[in-house]
Amino acid sequence: MYKTVKRFALRYNLKKHLRALPRRKRFFNFNTAKKIGILFAYQKEMNEEVYNLIEYFKSKNIKVDVLCYYNEKEFPENFVMRPPANVFCRRDVNWYGRPLLDHVFEFIKTPFDILIDFNLNDAPVTNYIVTLSVAKMKVGRNAYPGNSYDFVLSTVDKIDHHLFVEQLKHYMVTIDMKND
Repeated sequence: MYKTVKRFALRYNLKKHLRALPRRKRFFNFNTAKKIGILFAYQKEMNEEVYNLIEYFKSKNIKVDVLCYYNEKEFPENFVMRPPANVFCRRDVNWYGRPLLDHVFEFIKTPFDILIDFNLNDAPVTNYIVTLSVAKMKVGRNAYPGNSYDFVLSTVDKIDHHLFVEQLKHYMVTIDMKND
Protein backbone atom coordinates (compact mmCIF):
# COMPACT_ATOMS: atom_id res chain seq x y z
CA MET A 1 0.00 0.00 0.00
CA TYR A 2 2.80 2.43 0.94
CA LYS A 3 4.58 1.88 -2.41
CA THR A 4 1.33 2.51 -4.27
CA VAL A 5 0.83 5.81 -2.46
CA LYS A 6 4.44 6.81 -3.19
CA ARG A 7 4.03 6.00 -6.91
CA PHE A 8 0.77 7.95 -7.07
CA ALA A 9 2.34 10.99 -5.37
CA LEU A 10 5.32 10.91 -7.72
CA ARG A 11 3.14 10.56 -10.84
CA TYR A 12 0.92 13.42 -9.65
CA ASN A 13 3.95 15.66 -9.05
CA LEU A 14 5.47 14.74 -12.43
CA LYS A 15 2.22 15.45 -14.32
CA LYS A 16 1.92 18.81 -12.60
CA HIS A 17 5.46 19.81 -13.62
CA LEU A 18 5.30 18.31 -17.12
CA ARG A 19 2.52 20.68 -18.16
CA ALA A 20 4.89 23.64 -17.92
CA LEU A 21 8.00 21.87 -19.26
CA PRO A 22 9.67 23.98 -21.97
CA ARG A 23 11.41 21.13 -23.80
CA ARG A 24 12.24 21.11 -27.51
CA LYS A 25 13.04 17.63 -28.78
CA ARG A 26 15.85 17.37 -31.27
CA PHE A 27 18.04 14.50 -32.38
CA PHE A 28 21.82 14.65 -31.85
CA ASN A 29 24.70 12.26 -32.28
CA PHE A 30 28.16 12.42 -30.70
CA ASN A 31 29.48 14.40 -33.68
CA THR A 32 26.88 17.17 -33.37
CA ALA A 33 26.42 17.40 -29.58
CA LYS A 34 28.17 20.18 -27.67
CA LYS A 35 26.96 19.45 -24.12
CA ILE A 36 26.07 16.08 -22.60
CA GLY A 37 24.62 15.18 -19.21
CA ILE A 38 25.20 11.80 -17.58
CA LEU A 39 22.95 10.44 -14.83
CA PHE A 40 23.75 7.24 -12.96
CA ALA A 41 23.27 5.45 -9.65
CA TYR A 42 26.61 4.72 -8.02
CA GLN A 43 28.10 1.26 -8.43
CA LYS A 44 31.85 0.65 -8.46
CA GLU A 45 31.94 -1.06 -11.85
CA MET A 46 29.68 1.56 -13.43
CA ASN A 47 31.78 4.42 -12.07
CA GLU A 48 34.74 3.25 -14.19
CA GLU A 49 32.57 3.02 -17.33
CA VAL A 50 31.29 6.55 -16.74
CA TYR A 51 34.85 7.80 -16.26
CA ASN A 52 35.93 6.22 -19.57
CA LEU A 53 32.92 7.72 -21.34
CA ILE A 54 33.74 11.19 -19.97
CA GLU A 55 37.30 10.85 -21.28
CA TYR A 56 35.87 9.85 -24.66
CA PHE A 57 33.66 12.97 -24.72
CA LYS A 58 36.55 15.21 -23.69
CA SER A 59 38.60 13.85 -26.58
CA LYS A 60 35.74 14.99 -28.88
CA ASN A 61 35.62 18.45 -27.20
CA ILE A 62 32.16 17.86 -25.71
CA LYS A 63 31.29 19.41 -22.34
CA VAL A 64 30.02 16.90 -19.79
CA ASP A 65 28.06 17.28 -16.54
CA VAL A 66 27.67 14.26 -14.29
CA LEU A 67 25.03 13.62 -11.63
CA CYS A 68 25.33 10.56 -9.42
CA TYR A 69 22.73 9.12 -7.04
CA TYR A 70 24.09 7.10 -4.10
CA ASN A 71 21.32 4.75 -2.96
CA GLU A 72 22.04 4.87 0.78
CA LYS A 73 21.09 7.34 3.52
CA GLU A 74 24.69 8.35 4.23
CA PHE A 75 27.91 8.43 2.25
CA PRO A 76 30.62 6.09 3.58
CA GLU A 77 33.61 7.74 5.27
CA ASN A 78 35.99 6.87 2.44
CA PHE A 79 33.56 7.77 -0.36
CA VAL A 80 35.41 9.27 -3.32
CA MET A 81 33.84 9.93 -6.69
CA ARG A 82 35.93 9.30 -9.74
CA PRO A 83 35.17 11.25 -11.86
CA PRO A 84 34.22 14.22 -9.72
CA ALA A 85 30.47 14.65 -10.00
CA ASN A 86 27.54 16.20 -8.24
CA VAL A 87 26.42 13.49 -5.86
CA PHE A 88 23.32 13.11 -3.74
CA CYS A 89 21.99 10.29 -1.59
CA ARG A 90 18.69 8.99 -0.25
CA ARG A 91 18.52 11.55 2.57
CA ASP A 92 18.48 14.26 -0.13
CA VAL A 93 15.21 12.89 -1.55
CA ASN A 94 11.72 13.29 -0.11
CA TRP A 95 9.48 10.37 0.84
CA TYR A 96 8.09 9.72 -2.65
CA GLY A 97 11.28 10.19 -4.70
CA ARG A 98 11.55 13.90 -5.48
CA PRO A 99 15.09 15.30 -5.07
CA LEU A 100 15.52 18.22 -2.68
CA LEU A 101 18.92 19.70 -3.62
CA ASP A 102 19.47 22.77 -5.78
CA HIS A 103 22.25 21.20 -7.84
CA VAL A 104 19.87 18.42 -8.89
CA PHE A 105 17.32 20.97 -10.09
CA GLU A 106 20.07 22.86 -11.93
CA PHE A 107 20.93 19.58 -13.68
CA ILE A 108 17.26 19.12 -14.62
CA LYS A 109 17.06 22.68 -16.00
CA THR A 110 20.29 22.45 -18.01
CA PRO A 111 19.51 22.25 -21.75
CA PHE A 112 21.83 19.36 -22.62
CA ASP A 113 22.03 18.28 -26.23
CA ILE A 114 21.99 14.67 -24.96
CA LEU A 115 21.11 13.28 -21.53
CA ILE A 116 22.39 9.74 -20.95
CA ASP A 117 20.72 7.72 -18.20
CA PHE A 118 22.74 4.68 -17.13
CA ASN A 119 20.17 3.29 -14.71
CA LEU A 120 18.64 -0.13 -15.28
CA ASN A 121 15.81 0.02 -12.79
CA ASP A 122 12.80 2.23 -12.37
CA ALA A 123 14.17 4.17 -9.39
CA PRO A 124 11.72 6.97 -8.59
CA VAL A 125 14.41 9.62 -8.12
CA THR A 126 16.23 8.96 -11.41
CA ASN A 127 12.89 8.59 -13.21
CA TYR A 128 11.91 12.01 -11.84
CA ILE A 129 15.15 13.61 -13.08
CA VAL A 130 14.98 12.10 -16.56
CA THR A 131 11.30 12.86 -17.02
CA LEU A 132 11.59 16.54 -16.06
CA SER A 133 14.92 17.18 -17.77
CA VAL A 134 14.81 19.81 -20.51
CA ALA A 135 17.52 17.96 -22.45
CA LYS A 136 16.85 18.01 -26.18
CA MET A 137 17.47 14.27 -26.48
CA LYS A 138 17.24 11.60 -23.76
CA VAL A 139 19.05 8.28 -24.14
CA GLY A 140 18.70 5.28 -21.86
CA ARG A 141 18.02 1.60 -21.49
CA ASN A 142 14.66 -0.01 -22.03
CA ALA A 143 14.38 -0.82 -18.36
CA TYR A 144 10.79 0.06 -17.53
CA PRO A 145 7.49 0.77 -19.25
CA GLY A 146 6.54 4.38 -19.78
CA ASN A 147 10.09 5.70 -19.83
CA SER A 148 10.65 9.18 -21.23
CA TYR A 149 13.59 8.40 -23.51
CA ASP A 150 13.85 9.59 -27.08
CA PHE A 151 16.41 6.93 -28.00
CA VAL A 152 16.43 3.53 -26.28
CA LEU A 153 19.26 1.00 -26.28
CA SER A 154 18.18 -2.46 -25.22
CA THR A 155 20.79 -4.72 -23.70
CA VAL A 156 20.43 -8.29 -22.57
CA ASP A 157 18.90 -8.94 -19.16
CA LYS A 158 22.36 -9.31 -17.64
CA ILE A 159 23.66 -6.00 -16.32
CA ASP A 160 26.61 -5.20 -18.56
CA HIS A 161 27.59 -1.55 -18.40
CA HIS A 162 30.51 -2.03 -20.77
CA LEU A 163 28.19 -3.41 -23.47
CA PHE A 164 25.83 -0.47 -22.97
CA VAL A 165 28.68 2.03 -23.41
CA GLU A 166 29.99 0.25 -26.51
CA GLN A 167 26.52 0.18 -28.11
CA LEU A 168 26.00 3.80 -27.15
CA LYS A 169 29.25 4.86 -28.84
CA HIS A 170 28.53 2.76 -31.90
CA TYR A 171 24.97 3.95 -32.54
CA MET A 172 25.45 7.56 -31.51
CA VAL A 173 28.36 8.00 -33.95
CA THR A 174 26.93 5.84 -36.75
CA ILE A 175 23.55 7.55 -36.98
CA ASP A 176 23.58 9.94 -39.93
CA MET A 177 22.36 13.46 -39.24
CA LYS A 178 21.95 14.55 -42.90
CA ASN A 179 18.17 14.18 -42.77
CA ASP A 180 17.79 16.40 -39.68
